[in-house]
Formats: sequence, C-alpha cells, structure tokens
Amino acid sequence: MCIMLTPTAPSDTLLVLAPLEDEADGGVPRWQLCYVNSVAATPSEPVLMVVPLPNRFGMREADFIFSPLEAPQVAAIRRAREALFQPYASAPPFTPHSSSPFSGRSATFGAPPPPLAVQSIGSYKISVAPSLAELETRAPWAQLRVAPDRVDAILSGVRAAYPSGYAFAIARAESAVAECGFAVVYREVVPFLPTAHEALAAPMGLVAMDATLLAINAVLEPQSIGTHAQVAAAAATGGSVAEHPTYRVDDVGLRALPPRWGRLAELVRALPVQGGGVLHAGKLLRHAPPRAACEWRLRGTYRNADVRGHALRGAEERALREAFEQLDAWLTARALLGDANATLAPRGGAAGRPAVADFVLMLAARQLAMPGVADRISDAPRPLGAPDVPQAEIFLNLDVAAARGVDATIDLDSYAFLHKDAPQFAALRDGTSLRGTVYARISATPAPPHVLPMAARTVAAAVESEGAAPVLS
Repeated sequence: MCIMLTPTAPSDTLLVLAPLEDEADGGVPRWQLCYVNSVAATPSEPVLMVVPLPNRFGMREADFIFSPLEAPQVAAIRRAREALFQPYASAPPFTPHSSSPFSGRSATFGAPPPPLAVQSIGSYKISVAPSLAELETRAPWAQLRVAPDRVDAILSGVRAAYPSGYAFAIARAESAVAECGFAVVYREVVPFLPTAHEALAAPMGLVAMDATLLAINAVLEPQSIGTHAQVAAAAATGGSVAEHPTYRVDDVGLRALPPRWGRLAELVRALPVQGGGVLHAGKLLRHAPPRAACEWRLRGTYRNADVRGHALRGAEERALREAFEQLDAWLTARALLGDANATLAPRGGAAGRPAVADFVLMLAARQLAMPGVADRISDAPRPLGAPDVPQAEIFLNLDVAAARGVDATIDLDSYAFLHKDAPQFAALRDGTSLRGTVYARISATPAPPHVLPMAARTVAAAVESEGAAPVLS
C-alpha cells in the first residue's frame, strides 16, 4: 500500500483511481489517486510513509496536485463503493449521504536547505520528490525521527524497485490517522496503484495485503502482483469470486440485475475536485465521465509489487456491456417465464441465479486482464478433422450452472457452440434435455451481431431428435 518509514503498518487501505478530463498536457492521461487508511502513532513514532508515483513525463515538484480526504468524504466513498460492488447474489443496504469540500493549509517540516516544499493536506504534511535523487537528497531525513539504519535499508529497497521514472510523496502525521488520507494527480499512460510495501516487510518477495482497489475506466491486471497460483486458470472457481477483480457498467435499461450505477455517481461526487495546500488551493479538477468501474479486494499474500493495468478500450467496454446484457436478459426471462425445464431448476430456487451472474462477471474480468486465459475448457470433444479454434471466447450454459453449480456447468468452444442444437450437444449423457437453456458468451472482444440475441444462444433442439448420442456430461 505504501513504503512505511515507521514500523506501524496501515490497515484497511482504500485506493481509488479516477481519470481526469484532458488538459493541454501532451495527450498523456491524468489520474487522480485517492489514498485512504488508518495508522496508529505514538509521540516517539509519528506516521511516516513514502508513496511512489509514476513520473515518466517530467512532472516538477509543483505540478503534483494534492487534495485532502477527510473522514466524512471517506465515509461517503466507502458507502458508495460497498453498495456499488455488493455481489448480485445479495441485496445491499445503502444510506444516502452528502459530501463537502475540504481545503488544506500550508506548513513545514522544518527549514533544512534546500528543502522540499511541505503542505498540510488534511491530516498529513506532504512533500513530493519528483525523482529518486531528490528523495535521497532533499527529504529532511534528519528531522523525521526515524532510525538512520531503517532509512538506509528502506532507501536501498526503493533504489532497487524504483530506479527511475518515479516521484515520491512523503506523508507525515504526528498523531494517529483514522479513515482519512489524501489525493494526488499524476500523469501516466498506464493506470498505477501503489500496493508495494517496503522491502523489509517482504524478505521473500511476498507480502500480506489488506486493501480495496477501485479503478474507474481502467482494467486492473491481477498478473501485476498475483502469484502463479493466484493467476492460473485453476484459480477461477465458484468459491473464489471474491478474490478476483469485478466490474460494474451503466445499468440503465437493465431489468433483472439490481441497479448499481447510481452508486458510482455518488462515489465520483465524493472525490476531491479542489486542490489543497498553498500550491493548488485555487485549482479545480474535473473527472472524466465514468464508463466502467473495477474493484479488486486484496486479502491475503501477494507478490510485493504495484498494481498496474491499462485504460479501458472501447472494444473492451462493449464486451463488458454485452456480458451484463446477456445476464440480464437471462435473469429477466427466468423471472417472467420460469425455468427452461423442470429437471434444470436452480439449486436453492431463483435466489441461486444471481450467484451465476457474479461468477460470469468474474470470468469476464479475467478475460479483460488476460485475454484468452483458459479458465473454462470446452466439454465437447473435438470431432476428427474439426478446425482448431482460439481461446478468444467460451460459451457457458447459465441454466446448467444454476442447477448444478458453476464449477460443474457445460462449456462449449466456438466450434461446438455453432452445433449446440445438434443431438449430441442438446442433451446430457444422463438424458437431461438442454432444450431452452441459455449460453453466455465470455470474451474480451465484442460478439458478432448474430450471437447477441438471447434466442441465438438458446438451445433449440427437441429431445426426440434423432442422431448421435449425447456427449456432454
């Protein structure tokens, strides 16, 4: 979450990354990173941390726009995030709120020449070093009441992890910090969330993390910090949905999925829009319109690195939107028209279907981050002479998933899906008919137009069709 100069580790960290509307800055995107946590402090050990920020485009010390985040704003952001990303399998309570702007005050760590500028931003006194060299030479290390050997050890790790192309925010609080933080604007092509700890905390390269990441109009890539076991296809199970990133999109027009998009509007309204401190108190910011939001809850042990990703592309946005529309059409049909057939009634009744939606959205998120990852393998044997098809898409039977569980559903690759109505694919080996069941397409790319209507993804064969014996089990 950050590089702690003092031994006390932060808890319940929340990082929110939001794009800003473009200004005349050479076309490089600007991102506002909101950093929130709680940290204990003592008179002898104040809170002191270093937060790395991308700086490949030459931002100067005065170019970094900081804003305070106080407890009421943080509470508003957390409430909106909780409701926005509540699993569809449960119904969330939500308390309306209002937010108010906050402004910072100027202050100093002291007056060592030549000093970094210091500003009071909410509960923190913050400086920013535009480069590693300035972090080493201009930060007032002698005045920060940190053991010199600890400073040397931490800076050694910083040199190894961030040798060039980074700036460093130095944040200090004399008393304990509870549910507050700061926001900072940086310029970078690639979304970046600082999740790495100081090297001392990860001697084996792994570190325990307790943080919630939220990124707007960005795709978060689990492979940036995940271990091989966490990223591998075997990790994408029904019981692991909460461990992976998931997304929300504009749900206006959807019927069966509970509305969530309005919560993102409330969250964005709670983000800082005014700079703080003496350098940017009069600076106003404007966030880019949200097109999608991604959440990733880090709970467990990961590689000691920072989370990266990429800006959401138009084709990815369409593919994501299609996933929501497919799920909503299926849920609406089942709510209004009932089950496809009695033998495939969902386990636990209709309440079990939203859990299938959560699972499919997790698979879609993994495809955005790792296109073609083979989380699902086709259950249909490949006929002799059939062409190989890329793993760019997979079709998952939603009704079978609701009836038998997501880990025991039926999956078809592109070739088998073209023949889903054939006798060998229209029933299970035990004789259960798949007639009327619906497949969802999972991919990082938009679907061909003929696949989008639910009727095109519904099994249409009759039980009494003659031909090859069923091959699906």
